[in-house]
Amino acid sequence: MSWHAVRHRYKSFWDEAYSLFRSVSVDLPTGTIDACEIGDRELAEADAWLNHPDRIAGWNWRAVLNQERKSHKRFEAAFWVDGVLCGLMVCRVSKRRINLSVRFIEGAPFQHPLRGQLLQVAIIQAELFASVIGATQVAIIKPLEGVAERYIALGYQMEYGDRSKVSKGLKPRFDQLIKHLKGF
Repeated sequence: MSWHAVRHRYKSFWDEAYSLFRSVSVDLPTGTIDACEIGDRELAEADAWLNHPDRIAGWNWRAVLNQERKSHKRFEAAFWVDGVLCGLMVCRVSKRRINLSVRFIEGAPFQHPLRGQLLQVAIIQAELFASVIGATQVAIIKPLEGVAERYIALGYQMEYGDRSKVSKGLKPRFDQLIKHLKGF
C-alpha cells in the first residue's frame, strides 16, 4: 500500500473515531466535548502551556508531533469544550493493528471544563479508535508518576514484570499498563 493510501486510510479511521466519540454519551458535568485532529490552532494554544507553573508534563507538543507524524499509523486528538482546549493525546498503532499505544496525554495546566476528567475522556476516545481499527488491546506507555492508579481504575493492568515486582513487595516501574478490549 502506498504512503498516500495509508495516510488516507488512517484519516478515515480518525474521522470515524471522532464521529463515534461525538455519539457516545460521556457522563460528565461539562458542555459538549469535541475531539479533533491536532492542528496549528491547538499547537499554538499548547505553546502557552510550556512554562506554566502548574504543568506536570515536560514535553513540547510541537516536538512530539514532529516525531510522531513520521508514521501514519497513529492517532491524535485535541479535546475542546465550549471553545476551550482542554487537552491533547497522541497514540501509535502497532504494525499489525493489534495494539494501540497511548504515548502522550496532557491536560491544559490551568482551570478548564475537563479538569480532573480529561484522562477518562481521552481513554474513551483512544479505546473507540482502537475498536475502529480492530485493535485488541490498548497500552499506556510510561504514564506519569502518580497517574498509573487512575488508569488501573479504568481497567488497565500492570504488565507481568510489574505484577511480579508487586508480589515481591517491590515498587512497580509502570512502564506499560494494558487493557484487553472486548468491543464496544
